[in-house]
Amino acid sequence: MSHHSRIGLWRVVAGSLGLVASCNAFGGGGGTPCLPQGALPDQVVVELHSNASIDAVLAAVSRQFPGVTLALSIPSEGLYLLSAPDPICEADLVAALMAQTGVEEAEFNESGETVEGQTQSFFFASDKTAFDAQYLWERIRLPEAHDVALGDGVVVACIDTGLDLSHPHFAGISTLPGLDFVGDGAGLGDLGNGLDDDGDGVADEMSGHGTFVSGIVATIAPHATLLPIRAIDSDGHGSAFAVASALLAARDAGADVVNLSFGNVEDIGLLEPVIDSLLAEGILVVVSAGNGGNVGQGTFPSEMSGVCAVAATDASDVKAVWSNCGEFVTLCAPGIDVISTFPGGGYAGASGTSTSAAVLSGVAALVMSHAGTNGEATVATLAATAANIALANPKYPGALGAGRIDAAAALGLPLPSGDLNHDARVDATDLGLLIGSWSTALADLNADGTTDAADLGILIGGWTG
Repeated sequence: MSHHSRIGLWRVVAGSLGLVASCNAFGGGGGTPCLPQGALPDQVVVELHSNASIDAVLAAVSRQFPGVTLALSIPSEGLYLLSAPDPICEADLVAALMAQTGVEEAEFNESGETVEGQTQSFFFASDKTAFDAQYLWERIRLPEAHDVALGDGVVVACIDTGLDLSHPHFAGISTLPGLDFVGDGAGLGDLGNGLDDDGDGVADEMSGHGTFVSGIVATIAPHATLLPIRAIDSDGHGSAFAVASALLAARDAGADVVNLSFGNVEDIGLLEPVIDSLLAEGILVVVSAGNGGNVGQGTFPSEMSGVCAVAATDASDVKAVWSNCGEFVTLCAPGIDVISTFPGGGYAGASGTSTSAAVLSGVAALVMSHAGTNGEATVATLAATAANIALANPKYPGALGAGRIDAAAALGLPLPSGDLNHDARVDATDLGLLIGSWSTALADLNADGTTDAADLGILIGGWTG
């Protein structure tokens, strides 16, 4: 794979982590006139024009707001996190900053979550036997795909809650040194801190999320290199500035695929140009569609142009009732009752669109390794070879993207003639799909524009039972 030119941003941000801990505390201020719900107290983010000086901006606003200081900076991107302790009103400071020459944007440092954290999803104990035998691998035709590609030369960044590298599953997996943009003292190991930091009555409910996601990617693309980046704490929360820092660090470290386990009900302006900068370099940004069960609406940034938004399906290619869907969805992948690695050397079962996103990230790494394509071309390949799941989801026309990913088909491996559900068999399931598609183009096997007796003959001729 070709990698992108890098700047020194990674070291700049990582070297400032000692400041993140004091800035990333949750609680207080949310929902007040000075701070909207979901924003972090005592913090404001500023984006400057290329020729502007943060020192000049601070000097101008400090007359009205004494006590405002620079907490963190990403000078190469013109992004700055300001500390604005009480009694400063964050809303007033934002307004004053927007009036300053050289300021392109000023906003609150909003907090997003893992989509599973938003819906209070949890993990359930499992084991290695169930992990190996689960439906996921056959559903995406992974065994056949591994005969062609294993992900060599591709870097996949997982921006999440961390990664327990002591888990035996990762013993043979190539990894780059991890980065922590939360800085709360819990560290990269994904074990949590034992505290209920967000005050929801549950401590560390999302601890293990990053290890779970990384285990899926590493199993699908075992020769890819993982880059674990912690931008989300063990309760599932992450600030916009931390996620922006993580995205830029992934770019500078040479990531080809970025799996972003982060979502917000509202758009976050700070992150849009950052994500666009990755997309412009050909990096594939994979995001969850969200777990709210909404039709036509996803969590940010799933509706952004250029990202690969993934919805969740089950073993029969039926959309999960809780998975968001709509025209913004790019593709679908299994996300119900999936088993993966968990901190401490164990395994856990879970459901969610984060799981589906991880599946797609792993398959994308296989395609990139095999074809040498960038993010945009890889998604085009995945879409062109996806299984059509419209018949299994009549309630969601046009809302499930190109269909459910098929790793083997994406790598150029043929399907048996008549295999409509991409399971490498032609059987009664395919016959039912064909009959259900009669007089439409959904099961048109001979490319004449309709499903009819000729297609039925082709299917029967390829019958494997």
